[in-house]
Amino acid sequence: MLFLKKLSTNDGRQVYDMLQGIASVDNGFHNDAKDMPYEQFASWLSKNEGYSHGVGLPDWMVPETHYWLFDDGKPVGYGRLRHYLNDSLRINGGHIGYAISRPYRGNGYGNEILRLLISEANEKGIQEIHIGANKDNDRSNKVIRANGGKLLRETDTKNYYIICPVSYKKQSDDSTQKNIITIEPAAPDDCPTLAVMNRQLIIDEGDANTMTVSELESRMRDWFKKGAYTGYLFRIRGETVGYALVDLSDMWMQHFFICRDCRQQGYGRAAVELLFDQLGVEKIGLSCLTNNAIGQAFWRSFDYDLYSVKFNIHRPNKESLVTKSVKQTAEVMIRKIEDKDYLALLPLWSQFGGYATVENIVPHYDRIKNDDHYKIFVALSDNAVVGFITSVRYYGIGVEGSYMIIIGIAVKADEQNKGIGTKLLQYMENYAKEEGVFSIHLNSDLKRTMAHAFYERNGYNKGSYGFGKIITPCNA
Repeated sequence: MLFLKKLSTNDGRQVYDMLQGIASVDNGFHNDAKDMPYEQFASWLSKNEGYSHGVGLPDWMVPETHYWLFDDGKPVGYGRLRHYLNDSLRINGGHIGYAISRPYRGNGYGNEILRLLISEANEKGIQEIHIGANKDNDRSNKVIRANGGKLLRETDTKNYYIICPVSYKKQSDDSTQKNIITIEPAAPDDCPTLAVMNRQLIIDEGDANTMTVSELESRMRDWFKKGAYTGYLFRIRGETVGYALVDLSDMWMQHFFICRDCRQQGYGRAAVELLFDQLGVEKIGLSCLTNNAIGQAFWRSFDYDLYSVKFNIHRPNKESLVTKSVKQTAEVMIRKIEDKDYLALLPLWSQFGGYATVENIVPHYDRIKNDDHYKIFVALSDNAVVGFITSVRYYGIGVEGSYMIIIGIAVKADEQNKGIGTKLLQYMENYAKEEGVFSIHLNSDLKRTMAHAFYERNGYNKGSYGFGKIITPCNA
């Protein structure tokens, strides 16, 4: 019989031996017990048992429970379930990770452990389950889709899915039923409540709107008076927990909001379903800010098509551009990376198309920070990391000095075209000169023509083709 067993400090040699059949990084799943001396296993169990209660967690982690998949009394697989997600994990991680010990693969255990972990997640009230898989791992992608996984987004190397195992009830004759969300039309008298939620929405999505609650209330009343939008309230047991504003003339949703303490519980999806039922339509248009990654992930979990892209174009002004450039030069500082910076690199690596995740960037950084061949410099603006450049130095034969390869450079999307990338390159070049480096090389994907133009503007010449071959698939 197949079942999941929670990690226990009493687990012994049988579980330890099973874990030795799982690589330390197995298609993105990290197994710290691989090649660990058995004498250290009890301490490892105790540490991870503490993690399930939130004890001793590193800053980037959240509580997680470890499970063993058993079949006929023997452990065959290892799974982990995060109790909830922080912002970084929602974008770059997920709730569930698992691996099957190598001797037991090919027997359908992957499908079974995921099915059971989904059930555990549901028991914990996690009704929107996020999970990822390497793109080159066809088996894991098929297993996730077979268990209801819906593609949420993708990078060059990874697919991110959402699984919603619960069919939410939208109505009930039982007035005592908990967690039932309802919808009703909003009226002008609701404008004070709508304005408070509107202000929360502005903050949560990173909008530059500076209107006060009082000003937002006046705007709401004006919209209602002119009939610009129709409002809807979402309620749970009579308490308003969210709202939507819709322009019924072209079915455009101007606002959609669910209160913070009601998120990640399925209420958002249930509210959207109710809104479709209320309007009796098959399609609703909406927009989402480019820096609202969590909002984009939510909307991408539905069937959707991209209709348009909105740009804010600024008037060209040479004098203001020169002034802005001087200001950026004064404000941007470049220095060697510090321990406090490494989590800030996560969105930059994802933007760059790198392999970094929350789980592996910490051990990756720990490995390279004491290796003098590797260097990482970060660019800071207002004490926030806005870009980075990383390189590795190696020695050639018959040449005095050394060579350097730039293995990564990226700048936050909203900080690009301000000269930060050029400053990072120049900083690395000056460091290379001090170290007696003979020449600097880099590779760039054939499709990244804008990056090619950037490198050429900075004096780099196209000199060769780059070739690569994957030897051991990983997510390191």
